[in-house]
Amino acid sequence: MPTITLAGVKTKTGNNHYMKDIIRNDGRKAAIKIKKSWREVSIEDYYKIKELLEDDVLSSTEKDIGIIAILAEVDEEVIWDMPVTELRQLMQDAKWVNSFKMKEVNYKHLTIDNQKFDITVDLTTFTVAQYVDFQSLWKDTPRKDYIGQLLCCFILPHGCKYADGYDIKELADFLYKKLDIMTCQELLSFFGRSCLISIQAILLYLELMKRKQKRKKTAKSEEMTKQLSQLQKVISDGFLGLAQSQKRNE
Repeated sequence: MPTITLAGVKTKTGNNHYMKDIIRNDGRKAAIKIKKSWREVSIEDYYKIKELLEDDVLSSTEKDIGIIAILAEVDEEVIWDMPVTELRQLMQDAKWVNSFKMKEVNYKHLTIDNQKFDITVDLTTFTVAQYVDFQSLWKDTPRKDYIGQLLCCFILPHGCKYADGYDIKELADFLYKKLDIMTCQELLSFFGRSCLISIQAILLYLELMKRKQKRKKTAKSEEMTKQLSQLQKVISDGFLGLAQSQKRNE
């Protein structure tokens, strides 16, 4: 991002309020513009805002200025130097930060920075590696540290298979910096619920298989019942972890 300094020139914007111009290091002028919704805020910037709000040292004014600077993509000094009336108008324009309404996931593709991605909406098509990565990453905390990797479990470069033909670490970093936080949360909520439903169905199937083996009353069926019980416990433990994580992150 170019270095930005105040020009001290006021211009009328389409929102019928005045905002200072800024001069970039290339000499061009541009009015300060604030993002209009969470769909314009990257995951990276969302966590910057979250850290500001959770900071016990900063005053409410310092938090407000920090948030406005993030949403306007300028240094905080730019906001500190502007008239109070203009800051108030920017804060008025940023009221949407108090609302976070998600939509249902009904799409199978995403385009980010002109790059097309496929979304694996059907968990039954996951590979074993894909499912294991998703389950283990979903249970870990804090989510900020691995959210890009988690998204990589079901957001794949168009036409690619999981972890084949691309660098997962590079994709994770790209999604963290470029994918908007609203789409991110919608996807995580959808896949969290879908995964829990799938695991419940598997546990029910295993229970039915176990009862079927018990009725046979043979040495082989007893061994099979034992193995099914062990598998049931492993999956059940995973289910509990996922359920707790889903509740924690809703």
